[in-house]
Amino acid sequence: MARAAVAGGEAGRLIRVLLMSSVAVMASLSCGDFSASAADSTDATINKLKAAGIIIDGNSGSGFNINISGDFPITEDVWKSLEALRSIKSFWIAHKDVDINGCTRISKIESVERVEVWGYNGKGYGGAHIGEIAILAQLPNLRSLRIIHSGIPGDQGAKLLAFKNHSKLTS
Repeated sequence: MARAAVAGGEAGRLIRVLLMSSVAVMASLSCGDFSASAADSTDATINKLKAAGIIIDGNSGSGFNINISGDFPITEDVWKSLEALRSIKSFWIAHKDVDINGCTRISKIESVERVEVWGYNGKGYGGAHIGEIAILAQLPNLRSLRIIHSGIPGDQGAKLLAFKNHSKLTS
């Protein structure tokens, strides 16, 4: 009888080990499916942005570089897709009128390290409202901000002082 109890105890322990192993395998399979689904979702987002005219290079590991230039609008759908990437390292925006809405949206993508904005339709970027770009000072990882072909009206210059004490901004 004692022998049967010992065998039953070992069998019970073996069953518990097998159950725990199968739960671990199931959890692993579930995580694998989630990762594949996340990768598929990122690929779908990238394809959607490319179809809208956005140029993208990089990857989710090292970060994406976004180039927004060309004759197309930056729609609400485009902004939502950009925000969904979550690992954007740089924005290069040329010949686009990025308003306070666009600047605000970029300022909430914490991974952004570089922003470069070029003139719009032959005029300096931003014109009377270039100070709106000051909201980008909220980006905790911003290392480089370049505004090219832009005049800064006197009443807008004070807003750009928001970058003066940014801890990582070097250029």
